[in-house]
Amino acid sequence: MIRKINKIKNFGIFQNFAWNGLNDFKKKNLIYGWNYSGKTTLSKLFQNLEFKDKNKYFSGSEFDLTTEKGNTTTTHTQNDLEAFPYAVKVFNTNYIRRVFTFDEPNSDIQPISFYLGDPSGELDKKIKKLDKNKGQLENIRDNRYQEIVDEFGKYDKKTGSKFTDKAKDIRENYLDGKLTRDDFNISHFRKINWSCKK
Repeated sequence: MIRKINKIKNFGIFQNFAWNGLNDFKKKNLIYGWNYSGKTTLSKLFQNLEFKDKNKYFSGSEFDLTTEKGNTTTTHTQNDLEAFPYAVKVFNTNYIRRVFTFDEPNSDIQPISFYLGDPSGELDKKIKKLDKNKGQLENIRDNRYQEIVDEFGKYDKKTGSKFTDKAKDIRENYLDGKLTRDDFNISHFRKINWSCKK
């Protein structure tokens, strides 16, 4: 089984993640966090393992993980996925989209769609337009907080006032003032940076 992810580099929000003392994975694991904190991105990393394709998501990224079988541990990187010894199955929004659109790699399946009561095809046009809008919105969502992560790197961790100013800026300009000073302040900002940068 997969015991830990030693590093993730240039993989979406995980620009330079290192395991650094976190508990090893167990048989069952619960991963939780704020929206856009990297949960779906992490599932995409596991999809790279599922398809044994290092470039399925975030081409050019690097990752390194440790597996354990019996008492033997093995390290795997993005460059040896073809020999990855475990079958991985990821159930996320990409899986749902793939199953219900028959979007399997190298598949020759041609799905049949029925639009009952739509003789002129207007519903089909609306669905295609909505799908396009959805894709654009998902792209905006996925990249929404990258600016914050990038800006954080410019701050000196020893200078508390800069963190206080940045936390206030995020509360008021990025989160539409929905969080109070007690809900989001310098200490939260440092926690977010640690989880994103490690």
